[in-house]
Amino acid sequence: MLKTGQIFFRNSEKAGDCFAVDNLSDGSFEGCVIMILAGGKVDKRINDIFDYQEMEDRLELQTNYCNLIRREFKDSGEILSKNPSGARFHMDRHLLVSRVPVRIATEFSIRKHTTILTPYYHRHEFYELMYVYEGIGRQYINDDEREAILHKGEACLIPPGTIHAVMPIGQEDIILKMVIPTEMFQELWNHEFEAKGNEVRFFPVPMNSDGSVRWLLTKLLEELYFDDGHRDSYKQISVKSYLTLLFVALTRNRTDFLENGLLYQVSRQIGYDLKHVQLREVAENMGYSPRHLERLLREKAGCTFSDVLQKLRMDTAAQLLTETDDTLEQIAEKTGYQTQAGLYKRFCAVFGMTPGRYRRLHRDE
Repeated sequence: MLKTGQIFFRNSEKAGDCFAVDNLSDGSFEGCVIMILAGGKVDKRINDIFDYQEMEDRLELQTNYCNLIRREFKDSGEILSKNPSGARFHMDRHLLVSRVPVRIATEFSIRKHTTILTPYYHRHEFYELMYVYEGIGRQYINDDEREAILHKGEACLIPPGTIHAVMPIGQEDIILKMVIPTEMFQELWNHEFEAKGNEVRFFPVPMNSDGSVRWLLTKLLEELYFDDGHRDSYKQISVKSYLTLLFVALTRNRTDFLENGLLYQVSRQIGYDLKHVQLREVAENMGYSPRHLERLLREKAGCTFSDVLQKLRMDTAAQLLTETDDTLEQIAEKTGYQTQAGLYKRFCAVFGMTPGRYRRLHRDE
């Protein structure tokens, strides 16, 4: 689970208006894909690109399905033999473990995850980095029954071979997916991950971060989509340089957020009893006094125990709204709120919409 992240530039108000994009609509290339959620207003030129991608995906799925499958899937022949008219892939991971569609790609790209795309389990021959620019992003990864939720500013790196399904997004969500070919990823950043296994890597952003991630994403978008007459001869070098700096910024954020595994341990302890958890109990289970644990959280992660607790409660509430028919009163009870009014007020502050609207948006998709 990730948190809104910004790295700090002095004129970060401008940088805050940056955005990120990805070149893979849904999935896989022979490289990496990045999806990201972030905040701030989107530059009109970038917003026009996102609108065009929405139209492009809708048109291609309706009129050019076979060519799309041949271009983006390794096992296109088998897929088309079973889905000749564009039938949706199955969402049961247990039926597809050895036959999950495999997406491919040979070029670096950034693209918005568009609203027409439906969820299906797949894997890819590349890394996929997901970044949330606005709203939230939801997906299921491997055999985990729990939904992985990314909030504005958070990112997630999906390595080759990982089975996952990206859930539908709302009209107000902007999820960016960056496709990074495997060779390119290994050239730029493999040394950081080669000794740490092939696990999914989440990139939270410390609460005192500054906006550099968004700024770097904006620069990458400019290189890919805008030509001022001087970019062509330097584009490849520029893209690799910005991408390297992006990984540095994300990794620094992750290091700050997860130093000594502190936040992971606190989050895990809270998850055992979200309704009744208390700072004192968590501190005792971790071998600290309550005062010492609070101090460590402030020093290491720039947040408080209450901040972590509220984030986990909001993540759980969002998941229950999407996946169950529980009433707001029932969700409030499950997430530790004494009244549904308290949950309602907090939810509106975090997500910028009422719980009812959030449920309709994500159910309709």
